[in-house]
Amino acid sequence: MRKQNPSWEFTLNHQHYFNKKIVDASIGIQRSLPWLSSTATPEEQAGLYSPLSRIVHGNLQAMMKFDATGDKFTWAPRLSAQFSPDKLASDNKFNIGSRWSVRGFDGENSLSGNQGWYWRNDFIWDLATDERQFYLGADIGRLIGADLYQKGKVLSGAVSGLRGQLWSTQYDLFISTPLSKPDKFHSDALNMAFHYSGGINSHIIDSSYLHYLLIII
Repeated sequence: MRKQNPSWEFTLNHQHYFNKKIVDASIGIQRSLPWLSSTATPEEQAGLYSPLSRIVHGNLQAMMKFDATGDKFTWAPRLSAQFSPDKLASDNKFNIGSRWSVRGFDGENSLSGNQGWYWRNDFIWDLATDERQFYLGADIGRLIGADLYQKGKVLSGAVSGLRGQLWSTQYDLFISTPLSKPDKFHSDALNMAFHYSGGINSHIIDSSYLHYLLIII
């Protein structure tokens, strides 16, 4: 049965420029509207989540250049968090362990909970060739108040890659690895992926496909 979890959301955003730095901040609240759903999901019928769930979420990110390193080096941190006093449906839970949250993992598994945070750091070097950047990243995330059956609460990982633009196509080639994870949380020790997008099309080639290509070559 398809999930029906209608809700309303209100978010405030602010962007501030100063010197060679840009800071973006947002904070929002979300509240479910169960009376707009015509069909109760199996999760709701089993009492696995609250039909009147409340969520507070926030993001803080920046792009910072420093005089000592010139215009070629940028530090780009990002902090994201979610808090809720209620049991949430699976599509509203906070997840870590993907390339959009804590990098370093193959994406086959993730940790999820009602509350949590992650902190990403990108250290970016603009290369001499236009539209190309080399970057290193270090991320960490933690679930707050996870249920007892959860595999663990903390993930951290590292990534390095090259991204840029060739004609009208944007690309990102990167290698990542876990730094810390729960003992029973499975992920490959080394993960490679190539992401490219042009126009409305976007594709990701992950490490399993790249490994297959290397075998052929």
